[in-house]
Amino acid sequence: MVNEGLRKSKARFLIFFLVAALFACSLLPAGAASEKITIELEDQEYTKTEEVFLETPFTHEALPVDAVANVNFYKAGNMLETTFSVEKEAIYLITLGYVMNLDCGVLEMKIDGTVIDSQINLNNGANWEAGMKTVGLLRLTEGTHTLTFTSQESAYYCALLDYLALEELTPSDEIIFEFEGNAYTKSDDFHLESNYTHEALPVDAVVNTDFYAAGRKLETVSLVVPEAGRYSITLAYILNNDSCSVQISIDDQKLGEPVNLYHDGGWTLAEQELGEMELAAGIHKITIESVDNGSGRFCARMDALKLSRTAEAEDPVDPVIPDPGTDPGSDPGQDDNTNPTTGDSGIWLGACAAILLASTAGLVVRRKKSHE
Repeated sequence: MVNEGLRKSKARFLIFFLVAALFACSLLPAGAASEKITIELEDQEYTKTEEVFLETPFTHEALPVDAVANVNFYKAGNMLETTFSVEKEAIYLITLGYVMNLDCGVLEMKIDGTVIDSQINLNNGANWEAGMKTVGLLRLTEGTHTLTFTSQESAYYCALLDYLALEELTPSDEIIFEFEGNAYTKSDDFHLESNYTHEALPVDAVVNTDFYAAGRKLETVSLVVPEAGRYSITLAYILNNDSCSVQISIDDQKLGEPVNLYHDGGWTLAEQELGEMELAAGIHKITIESVDNGSGRFCARMDALKLSRTAEAEDPVDPVIPDPGTDPGSDPGQDDNTNPTTGDSGIWLGACAAILLASTAGLVVRRKKSHE
């Protein structure tokens, strides 16, 4: 009798545990997990103007990726167009992957007629090198969308297009921005390797540059901040005996004093707190400026910028996120049959919890009757 009672007690505990777990899950926001969609551009079907040369998929032993869409626009204003689909309406972070080369030009990218980025520079003045650029945020509705590339005025008009990545944007209090692999603009003609690797590096890859002189700048508009707030910002970098100091700025606002990257030794990973800054949700510009520290050298190797959210923003100015197909200020609203917090998945889990709760109540009633 004692063993039978213990078994029934354990069964009731297990049922109540399952009910509690399912009920807790039903309260989770729908889509809490980030969704990422990658569209391989070499596999897409395109429409184009007559002058555009297109080869898909294009492969070559010297390519740093498996395959790309190889395009020669020949002149400014020529377009290449394709479509893609998303299964969920959301705000997506959009990243374009490509291969840079000394023959590549500058592109404008649109989605559904909305300009996402008008200056995607694919020319690195060197050999083929994989690159990527976080080009913007955009609310996409469920269904099919049109992607358009248009060549801009440039010395060259080639493009090697790798992929388009769409990642559902979710808030985060901790942000790590990796410097390597992003698209950069330079104030002068100095040496730059945006995705530099070496077996002696204490990290996988860095941005490696030799500014040649003080006062030169390297910029990227790639820092994604999902949620407005006040952030504590730390720079991770490589110390070496050929390095200068650098001044870090975000959106043209200087962060603390210049960071000295020089020490009398080999490559060593180091970090320095730069201070705090209030940032709006959106994509921000990072500027790295060379500063003379007396070493006579002007190299810099940057690893990451680390942001930690410390407080709410006092007066955040949220960026305008284009919403094609919806009038500004309109409210798409919620389906009356859907819980706006949990979505359909929450309703389903809630129903399961109710069924289990009812079953548990039935067991308790039967248990009482057996003792009467």
